[in-house]
Amino acid sequence: MKESLRKEISHIDREIVRLIALRLVLAAEIGKVKGEKIRDRNQEARVIKRAKKWAEEYGISTDFAEKVLSLLIHESLRIQLNIKR
Repeated sequence: MKESLRKEISHIDREIVRLIALRLVLAAEIGKVKGEKIRDRNQEARVIKRAKKWAEEYGISTDFAEKVLSLLIHESLRIQLNIKR
């Protein structure tokens, strides 16, 4: 039982990493078409707000969702800045 649950978690973890990689590829594509201003705080706020709403729907901590999305936004910005250099 415990091992099968761990195996399922491992599959989910892999899918999470795959989806993060896909998100970062898309963020890089967006970075290629952005102008000089990379950061859009209004968009960032919308992303966080959306994530917190989804977190409530799924019964998880909104603070946790905000932290996860903030990390993703930060990494997206880092990638986009590297593209512009």
